[in-house]
Amino acid sequence: MNLIYHFSLPTKAVSLKCRQILTWIVLVCLISCTSGSSNIGSISSDFDSNVLVQNSSQLEMLIEKKDVADLVGISAEKIRAFYEDFDEEFSEHFLLFSWATNKNISLGTGDEKLEIPAFSSIGFGRISQISKSAFEEKYQAKTTDSVKAAIVAITSDETIDSDEAIWEAKEIARNAKTYRVERLENSGIVAYWETPINVLHAWMDGVEISVSSTVDEDSNVNKKKSIELLGLVLKSSTN
Repeated sequence: MNLIYHFSLPTKAVSLKCRQILTWIVLVCLISCTSGSSNIGSISSDFDSNVLVQNSSQLEMLIEKKDVADLVGISAEKIRAFYEDFDEEFSEHFLLFSWATNKNISLGTGDEKLEIPAFSSIGFGRISQISKSAFEEKYQAKTTDSVKAAIVAITSDETIDSDEAIWEAKEIARNAKTYRVERLENSGIVAYWETPINVLHAWMDGVEISVSSTVDEDSNVNKKKSIELLGLVLKSSTN
């Protein structure tokens, strides 16, 4: 169905101005939603995905702080480990390693302005069993069609105020402008590097794992470190 025609249906009272705004949003998405492809390291022949699953609730068993320190070039004494287990589901558990940088972040303005140290981090977790096809579908790039579908769904929902619907649609378009998914693949591994959140989602032998990295302002550096950390974790999951 034509998107603009959809907005004109009587089931949703959307003004001409609203339709023009939403048309602009879709046009932005048409030139903004992209994806790429690259390579990633291979896994060892004796890799055992069951080791990952068995340790999904105790991620610290898969890697040592010293290995992380060597990976990022920071003294182990300066790194703090945070185990995120806010959800009972082991598939939501995440182990984060964080350290202060030599930079500060400004919060607030005027007399209430506050300078706090900036932190870098790297971590992994959210291990779960999933089929390859389900994983591919979960992390495929946000195409123009998927963005349009999300906008149509919001602007067609009669329970949402029209002004709020337009704001939500703009947010979808704004996020789509910076959203990127780069597909990485090698023998036995399929992965997606997702920006701007700098998270690597990897699949191997029926198991999914996510790795995050904010060690640098350069997304390519973060991707490289995420791949390296993934390699360390997978190396520990061998027979």
